[in-house]
Amino acid sequence: MRGLAALMVCFYHFGRGLPNGSIKDACTYGNLGVDVFFVISGFVIPLWLDRARGGWNQLALFVWKRFIRLYPAYFVASVCALLLWWGSGYIPGFRGEPVGISGTAAFANLFFLCDIVGQPWIVPVSWSLAIEWQYYLAVAVSFPLLCGGSAIVRILTIAIWVAASLLPAGNQWLPAYGSIFTLGFLAFLRWKGELSLQAFLFLILIAGFAHGAQFGIAAGLIGVAAALAVLVPWCGPAWMKFLGQISYSLYLTHVFTGGRVINLGLRFPEEWPIRTGFFFAACTVSIVFAWGFYVLVEKPSHLASQRIGK
Repeated sequence: MRGLAALMVCFYHFGRGLPNGSIKDACTYGNLGVDVFFVISGFVIPLWLDRARGGWNQLALFVWKRFIRLYPAYFVASVCALLLWWGSGYIPGFRGEPVGISGTAAFANLFFLCDIVGQPWIVPVSWSLAIEWQYYLAVAVSFPLLCGGSAIVRILTIAIWVAASLLPAGNQWLPAYGSIFTLGFLAFLRWKGELSLQAFLFLILIAGFAHGAQFGIAAGLIGVAAALAVLVPWCGPAWMKFLGQISYSLYLTHVFTGGRVINLGLRFPEEWPIRTGFFFAACTVSIVFAWGFYVLVEKPSHLASQRIGK
């Protein structure tokens, strides 16, 4: 499912290169792939903590493992984006802004603070990683209440996460996404046998409604669908497994790789054969680059993270 979510986000960013029509309109819903990623995190991270018998004493280990797993790829992707930006400036007909990033913006990118302090992201999709990092800290603290307390404590914890999404907080803060992560929690609790089917269905409808009230009905529906899908044993085709494997690398790098192919295509006439060709070329370039990025950067970080704590 991660591979599908990454493709959705690619289509969202590359769809701008297509001629006006129903397919281009459909691509505008690709941003919902981020909601799918959040549901997956809501399921996978509690699952990891449960298998590690994570309590509050495991907080530092958990955060360090996630840092080693994710941050090196993020840092290298940011460097690659800057280098491509700089190199693009030497191409005849370059229409973008010259390379320039302030010290404040560099600091904000290093520590996932751009949306909080009003600075631009070097890698545009990094806003979701900033939310993920807030989530990692919050779920590590609340996990013992989700799984170690009584049923009443568990329901109260879930209620707090859902209610937080209805607070008038900005979208740069975790509370706005409390309900979408809760959908993943609920799938985990159902998988573990802590929730009956009736309670699970009732609670995901509430969480889905809360998320939809904040971000639109489509976001609420995709969140509920993802929470149900993670519980279904499914062995997809090999290409889908491959995309799932490189999904983080694809998510990080597609904007500054495939996005440049789309920028090139926009210089040509708005005709279906031409623009569609550039659309598929952008997807292909992004996937090939992401595979190399996964092999050289992400996979070594992943293996290093797995060794920590053993």
